[in-house]
Amino acid sequence: MPMNVKNRIADTFWKLTLTKHIDKITVKDIVEICGISRQTFYYHFQDILDVVEWTANREIQTMIVQSLKAKTQEESVRQAVSFFFSHKIIWNKLLTSKSREHFEKMAMNALHKYVAQMIKYKRPDLVMDAEFEIGLHFLTYGLGGLFLEYANREDVTEEQFTKQICRLLSK
Repeated sequence: MPMNVKNRIADTFWKLTLTKHIDKITVKDIVEICGISRQTFYYHFQDILDVVEWTANREIQTMIVQSLKAKTQEESVRQAVSFFFSHKIIWNKLLTSKSREHFEKMAMNALHKYVAQMIKYKRPDLVMDAEFEIGLHFLTYGLGGLFLEYANREDVTEEQFTKQICRLLSK
């Protein structure tokens, strides 16, 4: 039961982001829509930032699981790009909020986790040493920068972006 309430709070927050700016969403908004008490909210989450982080991690974990099922690198990249494009409105709101720095760090940590899991799954023979970790950070920040850059662009389609990322990763 508690996980259902936690998911309901997260889903409510996610839906509210479609109509309200992140900075304007309050605990009161969430508890009223969910029909729960403030005490119940605070049992599951410390604050709105905690909801954002938990919800984003939940969504990203779902995307990682789907990506790991992909048979090709392009399918895997397509899963990640599709996830990004389908959440573009929310990412833009997160990046224009007063907690932008926190959200950027959270996004980079999630992308780092995604890239690391994909590499470990696709190449279990690789040694995860200090040099590998530096390369992983380089790749993470490069991809993260591209995603942030393309978050506001309307001139590139999901398919074009997927192909560009795949070309970069294959070199």
